[in-house]
Amino acid sequence: MENIYEAYTKTVNNRIFYFVKKKVSYPELAGAPVVLEEYGMHSDFLKACSLAHIVDENIIHQLMQSLQLVAENAKVVTMSKEKSINKVVVRGAHSVLSRLGLAGI
Repeated sequence: MENIYEAYTKTVNNRIFYFVKKKVSYPELAGAPVVLEEYGMHSDFLKACSLAHIVDENIIHQLMQSLQLVAENAKVVTMSKEKSINKVVVRGAHSVLSRLGLAGI
């Protein structure tokens, strides 16, 4: 059994859609046809891969290269070292509940 992956684009109503297919072939069986196993179509390439249940990063990268797509670079956002807002919210909520006598602690 061999998996065959295929990706192509089509323009529908002036919008590009990505089509991703996962096919299975059985070379050990003479004359067996290639069977379409998974299929995905979406205007977002990664969503199309997700719909086709393709999660292997290497396969996704190969499909992107076949379509001549360039992966977007991730942006690193620095965080300040101030107190976490979650602690402030939890303390404030606990304070309000304890004032109402509902905290029971």
